[in-house]
Amino acid sequence: MSILTNRVALSALAICPLLAACLATPGNEPVAQKVDKPVRKVAAGEDWPASVILITSSELAEAWQPFADHKTRLGKRTEIVTVETIKKSYEGADVQARIKACITDYVETRETRWVILGGDSTADGGIVPDRDTAHPKMEWADVPTDLWYVSDTDWDANGDGKYGDWGKDRAAISYATRAAIGRVPVRTAADIRAFTDKVIAYETKFPQGKFATEMIFTCTEERGYDRVDDMWAIINKGWGGSLSKYFTDSTPWDKKNAGDFALDPNNVTALINKGTAAKWHLIGHGNPNAWVLEGGALTAELAGGLTNETPVLITTVSCHTGRFDGDKEPCAAEGMLRGKGGAVLVLAPARPGLAAPAVAGEEVADTEIDGLNLLYTRFWQYGVEDSDLTVGEAFAKARVAVAPELKGMRGVKDHFTQCEVNLLGDPTLSFRTTEPADLTIGGQREVGTDAKFLAVTTGVEGTTVCVWQAGNCFATATTDKEGRVRVPVSGLKAGKAWVTVTGPNVNAVSREIDVR
Repeated sequence: MSILTNRVALSALAICPLLAACLATPGNEPVAQKVDKPVRKVAAGEDWPASVILITSSELAEAWQPFADHKTRLGKRTEIVTVETIKKSYEGADVQARIKACITDYVETRETRWVILGGDSTADGGIVPDRDTAHPKMEWADVPTDLWYVSDTDWDANGDGKYGDWGKDRAAISYATRAAIGRVPVRTAADIRAFTDKVIAYETKFPQGKFATEMIFTCTEERGYDRVDDMWAIINKGWGGSLSKYFTDSTPWDKKNAGDFALDPNNVTALINKGTAAKWHLIGHGNPNAWVLEGGALTAELAGGLTNETPVLITTVSCHTGRFDGDKEPCAAEGMLRGKGGAVLVLAPARPGLAAPAVAGEEVADTEIDGLNLLYTRFWQYGVEDSDLTVGEAFAKARVAVAPELKGMRGVKDHFTQCEVNLLGDPTLSFRTTEPADLTIGGQREVGTDAKFLAVTTGVEGTTVCVWQAGNCFATATTDKEGRVRVPVSGLKAGKAWVTVTGPNVNAVSREIDVR
């Protein structure tokens, strides 16, 4: 394996091994490492950690920089690497193999936990190509599967260059992953700016009130009604949030008669725009360009025109709505992600979602949670039960939990589900399961250059406090039950320093301190 050598030199920064995140510029703000400026060669194991690797094209790299800077300031140091550099620096049979080699390198030598594919995929490769997988039993030969990039194995047992064929490659298929992965299927700098603004709003301006604890299920299929109840019973067991079951024959917003609040595009978009709920699960028919609702379609164009100030998290079983590699551009999920409103995460099938129909000789009973809905159930369950898990980590855990047995043919349908559902959005985000705390950072406002610790109070247990300064990044620490912590800061220089506080259910905030 070739090691990427064209990385930017950082001028003798003292990087904290616990944080490995906040870099700084002369403007006294930590920013992510700039991309593709070969200054020095770095041997394996001698480079600085990168919590997040963001892979994109050289054309879009600079547009991604504000996103990377934001993540870095919040303690997830983000490094941008271009596909063009990967092609030159890593070995592999094709560009996908080289990208996988790069990701493996970063996980093994750079402490990388999250991978973001920062661009769309097309039949001829696109910005960041997906790995097509073969499913002859399902009559599909090109199901896009980003999971392959972080899988422990190569998925090609017989070496024929076709990946993930259940009948021939099972011995080389693994759903266990080296890191959490997500794709932001953008095409332009404008797409990236809109998505970045939404992520910043989600992490710094999440609203007070019930928004975080509200979830909406929409279901246009009568046979799915009982399934919704079963899914909610599992999700709610460890959470305590509330659910609005939005069916064609009954909704919480009906006025005179059951079902008189139509499940139509106008009403659904109005609910999203009003900030009714942060979490959505959509059950019903779909096509690449739209969710098919009662009396009309919620198209990618309508999704791109949403105006909600705080973006939402969406899972859906609707067929083809996650077809980011298709000729019909944009797909429904891309519309949700690229607009100024909409979502920062969509889990959607790239091909026919297998929630209801009989496929591969199996029929799912109306009251049984099928493999696709079970995958989403576990995703929500794990995320709302464990606030430390990001959406990407919860999805990785859910995949393993519902992975099919690698024996016989009964797993062919669930394997197809594993391959066709990709995480579209930012895998580093938290679930936001409670009303967020807007913090005021208390404690010391000045310290001496000889200080060993900085006392910080946030008033909230379990928040992460990072102290950083231009040219240096110091340790993070976690607040105790009283929301207090002493952060080690040996080595601060005279001038200004900053404290940043983050957490899964707090709005990120920073404060300046004086170093004398």
